[in-house]
Amino acid sequence: MLLRQASYLKEVMRQQWMGRREIEKFQLSALKSIVYHAYLNVPFYHESFRKKGIMPSDIKSLSDIKKLPVITRYEIDSNHQKFIAKNYREYYDLKDFIKKSTSGSSSGRLLIIPFDHRAYDYLEVIYARALFSEGYSPFKPLAYYWYEPFAHKPMNFFGLMRKQLISHTLTEEEQIKLLEKLKPEFIHYFSSSIYNISRIISDKSLEKIRPKAIITHAEILSKRMRKRIEDTFNTEVFDQYGSTEFNRMAWECKEHNYHLDADSMITEFLSGNNDCSSGEEGNVVVTGLANYFFPLIRYSIEDKATPEQDECSCGRGLPTIKGISGRKEDFIVSKDGQVFSPKEVIDAMDRITMLGRYQIIQKDKISVNLNIIRDFDISDKTLSEIKNAAEKVFSNKLNVKISEVSSLKKSWHGKIKIVESSI
Repeated sequence: MLLRQASYLKEVMRQQWMGRREIEKFQLSALKSIVYHAYLNVPFYHESFRKKGIMPSDIKSLSDIKKLPVITRYEIDSNHQKFIAKNYREYYDLKDFIKKSTSGSSSGRLLIIPFDHRAYDYLEVIYARALFSEGYSPFKPLAYYWYEPFAHKPMNFFGLMRKQLISHTLTEEEQIKLLEKLKPEFIHYFSSSIYNISRIISDKSLEKIRPKAIITHAEILSKRMRKRIEDTFNTEVFDQYGSTEFNRMAWECKEHNYHLDADSMITEFLSGNNDCSSGEEGNVVVTGLANYFFPLIRYSIEDKATPEQDECSCGRGLPTIKGISGRKEDFIVSKDGQVFSPKEVIDAMDRITMLGRYQIIQKDKISVNLNIIRDFDISDKTLSEIKNAAEKVFSNKLNVKISEVSSLKKSWHGKIKIVESSI
């Protein structure tokens, strides 16, 4: 495993510097391979392709990916066994595979994604590449906010890529005390969690916590959040984007542009059935190129993001995106059908200077609940001003109900979604 990862690391560190055409050539070869494999060995795809009259030989260019059907989480959940490759069945029977589960936020149920060891090692190295590119040293421990203990890996016994758990069960004050004790050079956190810490941490604690960089992930990072975190800890913040199904998907380089991991997946941004142009927000559809055990081809992950065509000044050929707008369940919807993306809402709310830590939760199409924590004394007049300003964010189409709370709602795995809708 360790030798295989070392070999993969050499490959992916080189691949990030390939030109766009070379990357596309790499992707086409990988796409042909996984489509051929899926047709021969994966019952779901064999049946699906045959029904639509699709043969692996039909994939001659990257644009031919449009010939393949888009799949949804519901289809995976309903046909889980049919997504497991027959020629990997022995590993499944022996439980000799890596198992990851999604948060279950969309359907209320966990979705299990199995990986063969080869694929998992490759994706782990893709993940490590992003950290290295952001200044992280594999010989340094990484203070990591997470919801379960970390399994020890072979590289850890050699002092590499060690993670120091910051449990999501700890209060913010307990997290700060642990960070004081660890004195980490690199901190890896959910965006809202480290932002909330940045609002309450004392100067005395900051004397002991002096990270070289903070890496955020799992949630939307607004400009206000980034600035607050960077100013508080006097360091740079690097944001990352990923999913359980594909591991790391995009990450910020030193120029703070988001690069897609195009050597582990093909990412489409669709408006209906059409590709989005540069700067146009679209639905994210992903084809994994590594996981032959449980292939996901043209999988709609229910995120929205904005592609870019500009090349990054860092010199990497990996394509870039402007940013992530959010997941389907984070979009606020008014009674007349107007949709407000979580990024749009957060950016607008950030301009309400009187507002501190907050959370917006929608349960119906008439109103939203704005839960706030009083970081400082707020008068009734100020609360009224916040309410009026927040209603303008929603074009006065939703009534805003303000509630003062002592803490913000967390998901079971520690996320504090700033915007959440059950519509």
